[in-house]
Amino acid sequence: MLDGRVELVTGGGRGLGRAHCLELASHGAALVVNDLGVALGGGEPSSGPADEVVAEILAKGGKASADLASVSEFEAVGELIRRVVDEQVDSMPS
Repeated sequence: MLDGRVELVTGGGRGLGRAHCLELASHGAALVVNDLGVALGGGEPSSGPADEVVAEILAKGGKASADLASVSEFEAVGELIRRVVDEQVDSMPS
């Protein structure tokens, strides 16, 4: 079981990333669902795909949050990892 663990899945809003998020959540992990939500043709980022996965996990009683950081930006990834570590620490039993 993954109770008390926080997992980060990049590209978690669609396809295999979405499937990984749902599977990890079914085993008790809290998820940070990272996805820019950009369509195949490009366009502006949207929180839609990540938010949909988060809503599905929450509806099943799990824990999840969405993140729109671009993994191609060094500073953004640093902030994302800090967030995951902070959430991991916050979820630890007292």
